[in-house]
Amino acid sequence: MKSKKILSLLLAVILIFSASVGSFAVSKEEIQANLQDEIARREKEIEQYQQKLDSLKGNADKQDEYIEQLQKQIESYDGEIELLGKQIDELNAQIATLDGEIAEFESKIKKLENEISSVTAQISEKQVEVDEAYKLLSERLCAAYMAGETSMLEIFLSAKDFSDFIERSELVYQIAKHDTALVDGIRASIDELNKMIASLDEKKADLEESKALLDNQRAQLDSSRETVKASKAVVDQKVATIQSKIDQVNSYIGSLNKQSAQYQKLMEKANAEKAAFKTEIDNLVNNVGSKGDGVVSGGPVSHNYEVSTKGIICPLQGAAVGVREYSWNHVKRGYHNRAMDLGSLHGSSNGRPIYSVADGKVIKAAYDSYSGNHILIDHGSGVVTYYGHCSSMIVSKGATVSQGQIIGYVGSTGYVTGPHLHFELRVNGTQVAPENYLRKPNGNFISPISA
Repeated sequence: MKSKKILSLLLAVILIFSASVGSFAVSKEEIQANLQDEIARREKEIEQYQQKLDSLKGNADKQDEYIEQLQKQIESYDGEIELLGKQIDELNAQIATLDGEIAEFESKIKKLENEISSVTAQISEKQVEVDEAYKLLSERLCAAYMAGETSMLEIFLSAKDFSDFIERSELVYQIAKHDTALVDGIRASIDELNKMIASLDEKKADLEESKALLDNQRAQLDSSRETVKASKAVVDQKVATIQSKIDQVNSYIGSLNKQSAQYQKLMEKANAEKAAFKTEIDNLVNNVGSKGDGVVSGGPVSHNYEVSTKGIICPLQGAAVGVREYSWNHVKRGYHNRAMDLGSLHGSSNGRPIYSVADGKVIKAAYDSYSGNHILIDHGSGVVTYYGHCSSMIVSKGATVSQGQIIGYVGSTGYVTGPHLHFELRVNGTQVAPENYLRKPNGNFISPISA
């Protein structure tokens, strides 16, 4: 009785666990629907802030309140863009799955086509074999008919002696045996041929089914890619809108007395955003980034860009590109040369292509009001690079990139004063001076960086 109770209890636990697993399972469609609902909620929130902003606009006495509402709206935009990013990531994950399934179907179809070709050739060979055997049997039966049936009595009477009779009898027996074997062989060949034909029909049906499934997967893939394209267009539009609002905030901050309470309040908020963003990036790099010796091992080089002793290229290429300044260049903070702002030394950098410095995998491609459009790439061996303030990004989270591949374009998104590429490099989670990775054996910068 005790064992039965224990067994019943175990079965109950299993059933409860199974039910709970089923209840917690969320489909891809549900994830997308939930994201869409949250995006709609953010849209409503943004609209509510816009109504408040419209009521405050032009009222000089309520400028501080206007900026406060503007910042809250920017935060809502940030949240919406983050949700759109998650939506795009989900779609890209589905695209990756579909790509894998399509590759499997294509491989299966190729295999089936080869098998069909092989079976068709075997059927042709077997048909020739059957035809030849049938022809031989026909000739043999025709000859036997023309000669007439030979009875054992005729053989006995025509024999010279008993020994001759035995020989003739054996000959007749062997001929009959050969005829029987010939008939059996033809029958077996026909059975084998029918099996081959049935197998061929089955493979052809499987092929047609696989092609239909492949067409369906390709249609889904095209649809998902179009959705991603449309979502990215929405993100770009949202980024442009939020950037204009950030510019308003920056303009207002620039007009304030640096000793004023409002200025200090806004700067504290900006510094808090900067610190939160840095913490987020540090956590991502430490938890997701690779570990290693800090030397990039690149694949086949498909470009003419100079490669440094550490295995990377300059993320910006072309004439008159160099270091505009070193970010956080304050020794007292201990951040000397921890990051580079790269761009054209003469004229605007806006729209210049940004290149992946080495082979790697994109671990983040997103927007944040502080850093704008930014990309993180893990190159293996503990090396992770960061590209900030892009005008647009053409890679997504999870994408595999090659050295010299364009990943985005220089811009001025986020809190910046002008178009440039903010470039950082981390090794095993620690931010290091990028210049150490951009030098030749003689100590000079790799082209086109100027020393």
